[in-house]
Formats: sequence, structure tokens, C-alpha cells
Amino acid sequence: MKEQVVLFILDEGFEGDLHVLSRTQHVWICESEANMPLIEAVWERGREECSQQRGVTSFRRSGSRLDTFYSFLSTIDEHHSGDGIHLAPWSQLTVLGVQASEVETEKIKAELRCECRVSAGEDSELIIKRLENERSE
Repeated sequence: MKEQVVLFILDEGFEGDLHVLSRTQHVWICESEANMPLIEAVWERGREECSQQRGVTSFRRSGSRLDTFYSFLSTIDEHHSGDGIHLAPWSQLTVLGVQASEVETEKIKAELRCECRVSAGEDSELIIKRLENERSE
């Protein structure tokens, strides 16, 4: 089965190459005045290429970055849970805009309903790795 890696961007002033990132992973990015031109440019280049494994999904932040982070975890998990045949559930969720020191691991596990490891990446991004393919009950 193919793995899924998901990028979750809560930064309202994202400055990376969204198109390049969206070709190798699915990107969830918050809507903002600065981010919308990037989002729309990716969509104009080909929405039909969007899948669980690649593409861009935009969302509106609901409150603080941290509140939005927690509130969208279960939605992202649901959309990237895999089909059990060709596509495995997400294996890694990389988060830009929230740091490891700001989050509660147990709250993340509760929202995702799976065992996972939470750590800081090299550039202070938050890395969540799924440790199992089955959901915790």
C-alpha cells in the first residue's frame, strides 16, 4: 500500500513553493490574504490532480493557531484514513505554524484516535508519526 504524508500549514504568511509541495504530499493550508494567491495558483494548474496523496485543501482558521490545530486533526485524519487496499492511512503529519513545545501529546492522540509520536523537526516544525495503522477504540 502507498503511504500518505500530509502537510498541515497554519502559517498565514506561508512563503514556500506550495505547488512543488503539493505534488509529493497533500497540503492543508489556512486561508489568508497572503496564502490565497498561492492556493489559487495551484488550483489553476490542475485541480484534477488532487487526491488523498497530493493536492491542496484550504481551510479557515477558527480562533488561535493552536485551537485550529486541534479542531482540524480529526478532519485531516478522516480524509486521509486510507482505503485499506491501495492506500494506507497517513503515516506522517507535518505541521507548520505550531511547535512541539505548544502542544499536548495526549490531546493529539485523543483527536487522532491512534498511537503516535510527536516531535520537533529540524526547522521547528511539528512532526506527528502514526505508530499503528488501526485506530484506538
